[in-house]
Amino acid sequence: MLKLSRQVAHGVERKYAPLSTFVAGMHIARRVAEGATEDEALAEVVRAAQALLPPEDAADA
Repeated sequence: MLKLSRQVAHGVERKYAPLSTFVAGMHIARRVAEGATEDEALAEVVRAAQALLPPEDAADA
């Protein structure tokens, strides 16, 4: 979750970092309530974030 927050803060907009981690946490909680494991739910969040966020090296440029 901290890596996601950092990627959002440095790759998109710093002020969106808290919101992104909140939404990710809500997704994980909902998926766990539906019967998924925490690891499965976290993997879903990571895949979704990777698809939406710019590559890390683009943020460093």
